[in-house]
Amino acid sequence: MILVLNEWVFHDQLGENGPDAFRQTATFIAKLNDSNDKLVMPTEERWRGKAYQLMTTTSPAQREVSKFLHSMLRNTNQCIRLLPTD
Repeated sequence: MILVLNEWVFHDQLGENGPDAFRQTATFIAKLNDSNDKLVMPTEERWRGKAYQLMTTTSPAQREVSKFLHSMLRNTNQCIRLLPTD
């Protein structure tokens, strides 16, 4: 399956939508990381900026989820990068 993640993932993981949203999204990302599904990554700056913001957080729980997400984004077999014109 090919999945496109909206920016809500970052807001959930940054704790902006409460602890329940954080836990649900963290579980989703962990399961996605273990799956054979592909993740679409828009290369537009706003999306990338939020991904970077998550990567630089000091919270251990947030950093753990960020590691899963970023490992998927760097994996060319699991990530499809789209240009804004695509």
